[in-house]
Amino acid sequence: MRGGGTLYSANVYVRNFSRVFVGFLVGAGAVILSVPPNYRDLAKTVVGYVNGGTCFAYKRDEKGTYLLTAHHVVKDLKGPASVEFFRNSKSLGKAQAFVIAAAPEMDLAVLFTAKQLNFCLTLSKETIHPGDRVVRVGCDMSRPPVITEGLVARSTVLSGRWVVTAPLYGGGSGGPVIDVKTGKVIGVTQSIGYDVLRNAMVPHLHICLGVDKIVPWLRSKKLL
Repeated sequence: MRGGGTLYSANVYVRNFSRVFVGFLVGAGAVILSVPPNYRDLAKTVVGYVNGGTCFAYKRDEKGTYLLTAHHVVKDLKGPASVEFFRNSKSLGKAQAFVIAAAPEMDLAVLFTAKQLNFCLTLSKETIHPGDRVVRVGCDMSRPPVITEGLVARSTVLSGRWVVTAPLYGGGSGGPVIDVKTGKVIGVTQSIGYDVLRNAMVPHLHICLGVDKIVPWLRSKKLL
């Protein structure tokens, strides 16, 4: 009891994701602090399976479609790669793609396919922040892809890289990290978390490269 009024709280759990939002009811009024994102829409994100890893379309023009991935996924390619695209468990077909730009120091690469694809994701123009709620989509354990949820935890000692609490397994590298509020890509998945002191993998964490580094590099290559 405070000031003659009673303060109540209600926790609502979203099915499958256990996402909580809290509404404070004061008298006859209600204030919702946060609204759960539409995970079913995010789960429809299209990604490609390429050379044992993941890629995603981010730009299309009259020439074709441009795909982002992690450099280590495609560094051993000697020619065109076959990319199979998925929405959930449904295959949307395959396309031939070539590596047209790479930044090994950032573990980033761009592929190009002459095929016109109509499911490009949008790269965010906003800076990535600790506490951002995200989903990660990738071809973990081969294909079809999986979606995991988490938070941007903190930056790392490596410039532009962030620790994210969305779990990752082999095959997910190169996939998009998506801000659940905007539906835009804020990072590219690069590696499973690793504890140097204990010499152990930490699969419930992963490292991503943020858009703060990705976007300027793409612009410098005239690929955005």
